[in-house]
Amino acid sequence: MPTPGRADGLRAGAAVAALPVPAGGPLGGYGGASDRRATGVLDPPQARALVLGSGALRVGLVTLDVVIVRPSLREAILAGTRDLGLGGLVVVATHTHSGPGGYVEGWQLTEAGERLARLYHECDLLVSESLGAGLLDGLDPAAVAALASTFTYEARGPAGTGPAPWFPSGQVRERWAAIETCAAELRRAEDDAGLPATRPPDAGFVALAHAWAAGQELAHVIAGDEISGGDFVRNVKQLIDLLRQLGDLAAVAETATACRAAADRVFRGVVSASSVIATDEAAIEEALGEDIALQPEPEAG
Repeated sequence: MPTPGRADGLRAGAAVAALPVPAGGPLGGYGGASDRRATGVLDPPQARALVLGSGALRVGLVTLDVVIVRPSLREAILAGTRDLGLGGLVVVATHTHSGPGGYVEGWQLTEAGERLARLYHECDLLVSESLGAGLLDGLDPAAVAALASTFTYEARGPAGTGPAPWFPSGQVRERWAAIETCAAELRRAEDDAGLPATRPPDAGFVALAHAWAAGQELAHVIAGDEISGGDFVRNVKQLIDLLRQLGDLAAVAETATACRAAADRVFRGVVSASSVIATDEAAIEEALGEDIALQPEPEAG
């Protein structure tokens, strides 16, 4: 029931409502959990609302026990509160992974919810939103590998000290800009909810991922780049894992095919060899062998 209150001219009203979770309903959870189903409710998820008013101004805050507030959910809440005369409304999520989350409709997982539930990655929401927005559609395998690397690569050292971004085409550059916009929107939602920020995407591996997926030789790919052979191999392996997941998740058949093809293209040479014979830095560097063109020492002046 709404609970009105008043103090020093400030009016307040609050309400709490339980969000039903039907038995057997799909749960979000983390990657690989698409088969998780609700068997009961320990702590019912809730929707909590607070309205504050002073004079003619009224503002509202809605907190939902969901993973994320998707635009469609926010628009539905706005439509249902238009008659309240609110001067502002903030809708935030608690980011729980133990319920269907904001990727639901009628308390069933939407297509986006199913995709998120099957994705295992530290930037799962950003990857899922980017894939759903079609930012990997209509690209060849090398371009897909390049863009997917922005989710897996993280430059060592302070921000801005990694390789300078390079893009193989204007289209890929535009898609990168769209991914950055998506990341900024997600970051704002996380800030509003007081949640830890998702690691931002990083375009520092785009050139290397594209060149390697395009079939260029390793010596050419890493020549002049401040990255060790071991770091290159590890980054490519992380990229392969994500590309294979994207190949299973993409709703567009051509995109799924391009993702799987990209994974196959980068799993070659020293990357595939190191998967069998090497796991540590020294062993990987040894496995690189003659594939790496050693730069000559500068002559003494």
